[in-house]
This record gives sequence, C-alpha cells and structure tokens, in this order.
Amino acid sequence: MSLPMPTEINTHAYTPNQWVESHPASAFFAIQASYFPGVSAVLDVATKPGLNCSPSLLKSVLPSLVDCAAQLACPESLGECDISELEINHLRAWRGEPLHVIVSIEGAQHRCAVFSAQLSLAHDATEISSAQGTLSSRFSDDG
Repeated sequence: MSLPMPTEINTHAYTPNQWVESHPASAFFAIQASYFPGVSAVLDVATKPGLNCSPSLLKSVLPSLVDCAAQLACPESLGECDISELEINHLRAWRGEPLHVIVSIEGAQHRCAVFSAQLSLAHDATEISSAQGTLSSRFSDDG
C-alpha cells in the first residue's frame, strides 16, 4: 500500500476575493480582485468608511496593497511567498480616493519572481505611485 504524496500549499486555492478578505490590507480597504497566476493581478480599492485619511497613514498602507496584489500574481510554482525586496516611488499625493492597482510579474526563476506595480486613481487613471520588488518562496527545496 502506498501513501499519498504530500501536496504543495496553494495560496490560489481560494477565489481572489476570499483570499483578499484574509489579507491585512482588508482592514483598511474594500478590495475587489482578479488575477492570473504568474502574470498579473488587478485590485480595485476604496478606503473603508471611518478610516482616518491623513497623508502619512495613506502613504504607510500602500505597501500592504502592493503585497496583496503581488501575492495574488505570484507564480504558482513558488508556492507560498513573501516580498523580500520592495521599492515604492510616490509620484503624487493621495487623499484616499478609490484606486486601481496593477501588479505584473516581469520574470520568474527557480525560487523568486520580480514584479512591478502601478497604483493609479480609479476615476482618471492618474498614477500616484509605482513600485518594483521581488517575491521569494517561503520554502526551500530541501524541505
């Protein structure tokens, strides 16, 4: 009798919106998501009512949005992953208006993937921030 092979943990086993609801960014934002693993993720984002929209708070939570989208876009071959490097360029002030976030996977190798992100205002596509980063697998090959 043979035992079943262990299965890889798949963060994409949920629908995008179920997964997003469990992400820390959902504490600040109402998020609708779509994604294509290994290619891209798109988030439509609105701040939750009652959120203090001070410029410093808004600027500090943008990395959480990038993380949410990047993990959705992560190639399935990496399994569970985290952002290991992130650089955000703030281009314009953001006052809490609804956003459109697009993360694209630029390239993937054995245990990491490079991505870029654009954050723009939903109503007129004015870009407010851009980001670049690296996703790295949480697990090593040797278990």
